[in-house]
Amino acid sequence: MHLKIGLFIAAGIMATEADDAMFQRYCANYGKHYDTKEEYEMRKQLFMESLHDIEMINSSNDNTFKADNNVFSDWSHEEYKKLLGTWPR
Repeated sequence: MHLKIGLFIAAGIMATEADDAMFQRYCANYGKHYDTKEEYEMRKQLFMESLHDIEMINSSNDNTFKADNNVFSDWSHEEYKKLLGTWPR
């Protein structure tokens, strides 16, 4: 029983390290820098959510395209909507 729990915890740590490495590569690719640890963690969480969305999009066999990260992958939906502004109806 203890071995299973230990393996589960180890897998979680490895996933976190892999997530950190992936986010650090993203930051390096796009020249991202954050002022605080809190902002870094928030942006990393947004990035991971974007990554999940991208994986879901790319798993569909109906798409004729492939989604990928971009400079906005660490932005919230509210920040992105603010950038786009309002659209007339």
